[in-house]
Amino acid sequence: MEGLTKIQGERLAAVKALITDCDGVFNTGHVFDGPGVPSRKMRTHHDSMGFELLRRAGIPVLILTAEAEDYIKPVAEKMTRAFPAVPVEYAANVKGKAKIEVAENWLIPKGVTLAEAAYMGDDIGDYKLLMAAGFAAAPSQANRILDHVPNLWRSSCRGGDGAIRELCDLILEAKGIDPLNLVADR
Repeated sequence: MEGLTKIQGERLAAVKALITDCDGVFNTGHVFDGPGVPSRKMRTHHDSMGFELLRRAGIPVLILTAEAEDYIKPVAEKMTRAFPAVPVEYAANVKGKAKIEVAENWLIPKGVTLAEAAYMGDDIGDYKLLMAAGFAAAPSQANRILDHVPNLWRSSCRGGDGAIRELCDLILEAKGIDPLNLVADR
């Protein structure tokens, strides 16, 4: 796989679950708000399709956010409707080192360890979980402090604009799964 080190390729092939941060990863990190206007965040549907492809391949997905669930809940529910057999799960109000505990508690019932999970984050609040994950990933605009994470893979795309899809495609490729075989009903 082009652009990956041998270690990154091996770790990617071993991925059994994907966990991502929300702001700056699942969405762009930009917030459109003002007096009397509900906050709006931007994301691309390409990333949602990446999640769907992974879920169709049996790879569960968790989105972590420090925000309240009012943003992520309806988005996760909408994505789940496309393939309800494996829901898009989320955890809201999760900050800093609590991310590791929440991630582990989500993985345990699935029989998956953090060493078998990929995590994509974009800033210092993601550092510890990136260090603990089997495969550490970041969108192109992620803060440079994350360059201290050994074997970090950095997407060529920005958060909320294809970074997740690029990672999902790489996971499928590393596992030898053709995405076209996953969407016969589309």
